Amino acid sequence: MRATATSDEIDRFRLQIGDSVLTKDSEDPNDIGISAHVADTASDFVCGYHLAIARPSPGTHPRYLTWALRSRPVLDHFSNHASGISRYGLTTAGLRAAPVPWHDELEQRRIADFLDDRVARIDQIITARRAQIWSLDDAARATLAERMLLGEEQVPLRHLILDERLGLWGSEVGEDDVDVYVARVADFERAEFRLGDVPTVRSAAAAQIATRALRHGDVLLERSGGTNINPVGCPAFVEDPAPNTVSSNFVSRLRPVADADGRYLSLLLGALYATGQQRPHANQTTGIQNLDTTSYLHVRIPIRCPAEQVSLAQKVDNALSGIRGQQRHLRESAALLEEYKHSLITAAVTGEIDVTTAGSGIPG
Repeated sequence: MRATATSDEIDRFRLQIGDSVLTKDSEDPNDIGISAHVADTASDFVCGYHLAIARPSPGTHPRYLTWALRSRPVLDHFSNHASGISRYGLTTAGLRAAPVPWHDELEQRRIADFLDDRVARIDQIITARRAQIWSLDDAARATLAERMLLGEEQVPLRHLILDERLGLWGSEVGEDDVDVYVARVADFERAEFRLGDVPTVRSAAAAQIATRALRHGDVLLERSGGTNINPVGCPAFVEDPAPNTVSSNFVSRLRPVADADGRYLSLLLGALYATGQQRPHANQTTGIQNLDTTSYLHVRIPIRCPAEQVSLAQKVDNALSGIRGQQRHLRESAALLEEYKHSLITAAVTGEIDVTTAGSGIPG
């Protein structure tokens, strides 16, 4: 990003070719020590204050240093030495004490050349897998738009909704508070327009739970906190929620009217989301998007009788299930490749494998 700096700050923090930069503080201790190699620079290109510079000493191969910083012994050290409560950070002493595996300069070069080649190949495959996932997203969006939004007679979306209720806000702990599960924006699975696992637990008053508890057939709507990449408006169908499950304050709970099917409503909102019809009703302040549900729920949608809603929802859900299955397989493949990549880096850097004879058995 563009910023201002004094001449002294530019001299002290200017990045040089061959440097490694790494995160020194984060909200997640597992994000500490994520590194990158500096392959190019400029006279005014400096390191930001959330990062640290690791500059190779004489006898240290620059690219080997970056790979070594990505090895498991070093990352475990960074994670264990990051201190904090809501935000974690590394001290200079913690950075300097990192157990970087050491080899002579010739072996460092061999390891760096080996990992440059092998990791680039793995990353190409991971990129291809992700491109396939995005392509299947396009297919899912087309299916939703073609099947859910066609129909001559239309009514406002609000006609399908009995009640809209905002999620749980923070509250003072009281004597009658009980633990609740909270569905957050982070729990949404956008590709499937479903709700994933709900691990977050908070305390809330019994009165709040009584009015906000989720039940089977409800639909959640992401109303705040999105970005231009992941815009607001993503829905999630609620299927057999655990007792005392509520939504966060960034999520609206939509309860369908008696003759509206919740799964149909979720797929309909998914079709609107897929075609970007929520965008005119979203505004952005201080980097956070907010959906004006009052105007958005007046978007017109095809009217269908209850039996048609259930039948169409089943057909569309079946059509999407094949796409979802392919996407799950591709995600598992990409995750396996990521795991293999990290293992390969560690094995090469620590000397567990001989990089001069190692094969190229990259898992698919």
